[in-house]
Amino acid sequence: MAQLRLEQRPELRQILTPKLIETLKLLILPKIELESKLQQELMENPMLEEKQQPPKEQTKQDAEIRQWKKLLDGLKISSTQLPRVEDDGESDPLLFTKYQKTMYEDLTEQLAAASRDERTKKIGEFIIGNLDDRGFLNISIEQIRDSLISSGVLSPPPTLEEIEKALRVVQTLSPPGIAARNLQECFLLQLEDLDLKDSLAYYIVQHHFDDLKRKNIPQLAEHLGVSEDEVENAFEVLAHLSMFPAEGRGLTADIVEPD
Repeated sequence: MAQLRLEQRPELRQILTPKLIETLKLLILPKIELESKLQQELMENPMLEEKQQPPKEQTKQDAEIRQWKKLLDGLKISSTQLPRVEDDGESDPLLFTKYQKTMYEDLTEQLAAASRDERTKKIGEFIIGNLDDRGFLNISIEQIRDSLISSGVLSPPPTLEEIEKALRVVQTLSPPGIAARNLQECFLLQLEDLDLKDSLAYYIVQHHFDDLKRKNIPQLAEHLGVSEDEVENAFEVLAHLSMFPAEGRGLTADIVEPD
């Protein structure tokens, strides 16, 4: 007769709990079906509450960009398209996938090549780290100085002149317009990069930016003492400038959202 006995043996097992199963079901849903499923659960379960995303604070740059978009209405902006390559179905896309640097990595590498002064580099890296996703600098020179003093990164503490110098170095990096403090400065930096500092377009942006946003070409031409055609040509130049210094790349790595 077989003897019954009790013994312990270590064993690794993977168990799918009901909660984990439900989670996996949600993860594999397409985005549209997931939204529909969540709305259904909200209606059926009174204990669930939808958390509203707080509205994004509108900055001065946002207002200027909206005005500039209105200004570009009706203007024809040229664009280029890359030639389309037919897929033969045999190529492995992973073979052609390369690592793309973030804007922060790209700018810090450019900064290292652009300046040999260690203090300028450290201040410049701090400035780059405080750019928003569009490439604008939304903090003042004084705030940068106070933050650097608090962190104790530099000894002696940096002066406002040193910070202005470092900012100017960062603003010479690519893409043009990076680290601009407003849309007007963003345009001026791009025009400088195009060697158009002596152009009518540069003068209009520098001295008549508010008039520019109103798009009153006859009045602007009369005020400047030039023809309307010259003002329209200047507008055409400005129409090809970027409103976003970071050109959509952002300062951090992109997050791929599943379909």
